[in-house]
Amino acid sequence: VEMPAMDEKQVVPPTKEEVWKLVDAGEELGGFGREMVFIDAFTGLRRNEILALQYTDVDWTNKEIVVNKAISKTKMSDGARKWEWQIGPPKSRKSNRRVAAADAVLELLRSLRSKAEDPSGLIFRGPEGKRMDPDYFDAFIFGRISAHAGLSRVRFHDLRHFFASMLIAQGESAKYVCDQMGHSSVS
Repeated sequence: VEMPAMDEKQVVPPTKEEVWKLVDAGEELGGFGREMVFIDAFTGLRRNEILALQYTDVDWTNKEIVVNKAISKTKMSDGARKWEWQIGPPKSRKSNRRVAAADAVLELLRSLRSKAEDPSGLIFRGPEGKRMDPDYFDAFIFGRISAHAGLSRVRFHDLRHFFASMLIAQGESAKYVCDQMGHSSVS
């Protein structure tokens, strides 16, 4: 028996006003949540790509962010843990890409680099100064930001949809949007 097609959820990206509410909520709560929301909304990077981003991944001359790694779960064989978050290749071959960075994004990254302990290391670090656990980010950073902004329904991934919709609204071609997002096909 053939199963009926599953209903696909309608993707509704956050509005400009909602994105700015999230940015403002991040600023009010402190930490680097504001910066992560801002960078994601205006680059469309995946959460795990942002968490693996290093200052050396910023091509300041060409105004681009080089995406060539991400944080992902790795199966452990030490007997103590089933898996661990580690930095490795991104989601797919097509996810290796160069994303155009607006001047405001580059200025924010310059500001972060000027205050960084390691100006060539990870941009966003966890509480112990090491790579950040994506689950920690979801629960304790973005979860708090979205609740504080009164937008609990908005997921961090929705900022990618916002970025794509802004590119489309600016008249960018489907191929350009596909490349910026790291998707394997235009569809």
